Parts: sequence; C-alpha cells; structure tokens
Amino acid sequence: SKLAQIYNLLEKIHDWGMYKLGPSQNVLPLNYVINFQKVGAFVSTLVLILYYQNYSTGALLYLALHGTYGIMWCLKELILPDPAFQEKANVIATIASGGLLAMYAYLPVMQIQGLGVQDPSPLRIYLCVSAFAIGVTIMLAADTQKYFTLKYHKGLIVEGFFGRTRNPNYFGEILLYGSFANLIGHPIAWLILFAAWSTFFSLRIGRKAVSYTHLRAHETPEHLVCRLLLEKK
Repeated sequence: SKLAQIYNLLEKIHDWGMYKLGPSQNVLPLNYVINFQKVGAFVSTLVLILYYQNYSTGALLYLALHGTYGIMWCLKELILPDPAFQEKANVIATIASGGLLAMYAYLPVMQIQGLGVQDPSPLRIYLCVSAFAIGVTIMLAADTQKYFTLKYHKGLIVEGFFGRTRNPNYFGEILLYGSFANLIGHPIAWLILFAAWSTFFSLRIGRKAVSYTHLRAHETPEHLVCRLLLEKK
C-alpha cells in the first residue's frame, strides 16, 4: 500500500541519517544526548529562576512540570532502558539530535525571562496540569509495558496501550510537551515543538511503524491500529 511505502521511505531516511551519513559510525549512543537534555531541564530551569529572581506562578509551575518530567524520564531510563536509544549514531546524527533537543532548552528560557505567561489563569493551569498528567502517565505506562513484554516475548505488541495505538509513548510526549507550550503561551514555543514533532518524532514513528505492516500468521489487519492517536480496535 501507499502508506506502507511511505513508512518504508521514512525508515530508510532515518537509518541513513542516523547510521550511514557522515565520516564515522558508532560514535555515541543517543540516550547520552537525550538523558543529558532531560535531566538538564530541571537544573537549567532552577538556575534561571534563581538568576532572574522570577518566582511567579508561571515560572514555578513550569519548573514543576518540565523539571519533574526530566527526573521521571531519567528514573525510567535507569530502571527500564530503551534499547532503541542505546544504538550508537554517527557524528552528524549526534550533533543534529543534540541541536534539535537544544531547542527544547529554549522553552524554560522563554518562560523565566518573562516571554511566557507569568500569571496563568485557573483554566490554563487546569489544562496544563491535566495534559501533563495524562501525557506522562501514558508515556511511562506504555514504555513499561513495552519493556517487560519485549523482555519475555519478541514481536508485535497487540495488547494494552499498543493494542490501541502503535506509538502511545510519542502520543504521551506530545501531550506533556504541549502542556509546556500552553503554559508559556507564545507562538515560538509551539514552533519549536512542531519542528521536533515533524522531524525526529515522525522519523522514529515511521521507522517503528514499518514492522507493524507485516502481520504474523494469526493476526488480521485489525491489529494495524492508529499510528499515534488513541483509538479503539
């Protein structure tokens, strides 16, 4: 099908860019770059708050959301590491991934410097906290399910979160990062997220989805559920 061809193309682009482009291969595992950015979110935001003496509701709420997420991500990586991010990438891919993640580092800068909403309304707080809570729960639960399922049984996961969407973890991340952008309330924040979602996320989702277009003998097309959003089978 055309959809399968698109996903196959995305897989080839991803593998070429991550492992074949550039002068060298097997330089640095991606989880080093990713984990540095995740744990740095709490530290950098706290430093910015102290430096700018910004103790507004918006600043402290941002620290609570983004900073807490970084800590939870690193705990997840320590307990339930993702083998996909332990693959070593080439120099160009490592730099490109670092540059893309560095854009995320500008989000707390915007908020603490005063470009973001400093006194969010009760409705904005409700929407941000709700989106963050739902997103981080889906992401952690899905990654936990994937870790233990693949540890004891390799192959297509067709139950739980993965029985309703092929990428529940990315769906969760979109929700929780969307809560950061909503709290900031600035168009640049959404542009940064769109840049990440349309490049890194789409390539990872496309690469991952290719394997799901090949069914095992006992499976039917009903197992090929939505690639991102939560839908019933």
